[in-house]
Amino acid sequence: MSNWMPEIRPLRIPEIKIPNPAEDTFQYIVKSIIAFERRLKKDEEIGARWVSFGGETVHITDVGFMGREIIKFHCKNSRDEIVELIQHVSQVNVMLVAVKAKTEEPLRIGFVLEKSLKG
Repeated sequence: MSNWMPEIRPLRIPEIKIPNPAEDTFQYIVKSIIAFERRLKKDEEIGARWVSFGGETVHITDVGFMGREIIKFHCKNSRDEIVELIQHVSQVNVMLVAVKAKTEEPLRIGFVLEKSLKG
């Protein structure tokens, strides 16, 4: 009898990326915000107009996503009240607008959000 054993090599299973519509939408929104902020004047910051909600214009302070289907916008309205818009990815409809900065130093969220981009 021989002690000969065949060499067993580990299987290389390719990584499968499960699509995440919310993350993909978030990535696109962040890239759009970064590009939009590059065109703003020194006394402007990024805002959004919610056409579906009476046309109110808000100052965007942050953007995020939850799970695979939800996009969340953190904002302040003209009365300086905190506003959050939570939408399913299939309903996201945002018009980016330039708004006068509320402070001497305009808020720029693009450079912060850019750190969350993949690739």
